[in-house]
Amino acid sequence: MSEQELSDVQRADLYLSRARRLQAVVDELRRESTRNLETAELAVGAGVALQAENARLQARVEERERCGDCADSPEDIRLPARYRCYFCDKQFC
Repeated sequence: MSEQELSDVQRADLYLSRARRLQAVVDELRRESTRNLETAELAVGAGVALQAENARLQARVEERERCGDCADSPEDIRLPARYRCYFCDKQFC
């Protein structure tokens, strides 16, 4: 039966059914969009935390690369042979 042959009540039911299906699709898209936004916010937060941790690790690496003359605590520094100090460029044999 075509849409033209339907009674007004049947046509209204058909349109209502279509509207409900479309609303369900819209609702699912909203939920997915919210999940994507939450995931993006988590990713940004993790990226910021990762950058901060990377900066702390880089500072620790630089501190460990100082020679005894440059280091704040030379007893904690272990330099391999033929190493050049990161800060004063002194060569160690």
